[in-house]
Amino acid sequence: MEWLYHTTFWQEVPTNFFRCIDGTAESRYNGTVANGNDFCESGAFRLKKETYLRLYRWASPRQKILALFNRAVTLGVYGWFIGLCAWLLVTSLQDFLRVVLVCGSSFAALSLFRRAFNAPRPYEVFGIPPVIPKETKGKSYPSRHVFSIFIIGACTCVLFPWVGAVLCGLGFLLAAVRVVTGVHFVKDVLAGCIIGLVCGLGGMALPFWPL
Repeated sequence: MEWLYHTTFWQEVPTNFFRCIDGTAESRYNGTVANGNDFCESGAFRLKKETYLRLYRWASPRQKILALFNRAVTLGVYGWFIGLCAWLLVTSLQDFLRVVLVCGSSFAALSLFRRAFNAPRPYEVFGIPPVIPKETKGKSYPSRHVFSIFIIGACTCVLFPWVGAVLCGLGFLLAAVRVVTGVHFVKDVLAGCIIGLVCGLGGMALPFWPL
């Protein structure tokens, strides 16, 4: 870790991070305060910090383009979903109800689980500000952004395979951006991806009886 002390980057990082490296700081984790030694003595945890710092150094100069991509993909996918629902409402009421029920119920269930599980975000654990401005406390696992794009992509795959494939491709890129900008851990986006695909494809495959 000595290389950190010989770069100008350390000036951008809160001092409590370096005190934690020395094993003297306190770290806030999931709403509780724990002694820094609980974390700093773990080699695995220290490696995660080093990885997080490297990602932070790479992403910081690219903050504007990463934030723009994050926002554009998010709004674009939600815009597609609204358009898809509007088109299905006119052309196929059964598919409209299926898509709305699958996505709506899954989104609500995931949101409730996130609130109950309340996993901390990287910037809370490491004490380093995220590259994309965000102040949400907890509710990191699973990533709801990633879940949303994958469940919408999965539902779209059943109706328009090529469009669904494009949405899932964008989902992988969005997952990477959410990690490198420090708002999610890898496990958060992986869980969001898997749950979104399972709920979307599984829900669309279930027998459906019109109301």
